[in-house]
Amino acid sequence: MTKDEIISQLKEMGDPRALKIWGKMNMDTSNYLGVGLTKIKKFAKKIKKNHSLSEELWDTGIRDARLLSFAIADPQLLSKANLIDKAKELDFWDLTDNFCSFLVAKSDYGAELADEWRYSDVEMIKRSAFVAVAGLAKTKNTLTDDYFDSYLAQIKKEIRSDKNWVKEGMIYALMGIGSRSENLNKAAIAVSEAVGKIIVDYGETSCVTPDPLKYLTGDKVKEKIDS
Repeated sequence: MTKDEIISQLKEMGDPRALKIWGKMNMDTSNYLGVGLTKIKKFAKKIKKNHSLSEELWDTGIRDARLLSFAIADPQLLSKANLIDKAKELDFWDLTDNFCSFLVAKSDYGAELADEWRYSDVEMIKRSAFVAVAGLAKTKNTLTDDYFDSYLAQIKKEIRSDKNWVKEGMIYALMGIGSRSENLNKAAIAVSEAVGKIIVDYGETSCVTPDPLKYLTGDKVKEKIDS
């Protein structure tokens, strides 16, 4: 399947209602066709891994195509420079989160890039650091508790005053880190209790801010840690 064939199919799959919904959240929908992430992931399974095609799709600048590009890319074939260049073009959390989960956290540079991005003044770059850490916390690697403890300390210090979408990224990091081990679970719960309720502005939508304390003290996380 070629790039043009894929774009044609994405256009057919687009839903104008999705543009209205995302627009209410203040996302720029000018390059968005309205294809939901579930459909994109299903489409990606049909295409399968194709790294060169993923780069072509990214270069189109079409949001849906870029989301698809993450799902069919091989993160091991991406250079650090390539990941940095892509991060500079992230303009909203949908791209940011999928970029981090599909690529950054699975690349050889996940922890390194998170450390470089964690103090950025650019909202989506800083969010990338924390969403990447959330992904790193959920995967098997050699990262120590001390590594994640440093992020918990930063979250405790900055979450209440940080930019809107960074706050949400920090919440996801808090939840991911607290799911990694018993010690980190206790530490993440302590941070959640210390910072209190965090409010993320989702615009004119019914979206609700995740509750990290409720999540971290739930049976699902406890079962995961004990397994």
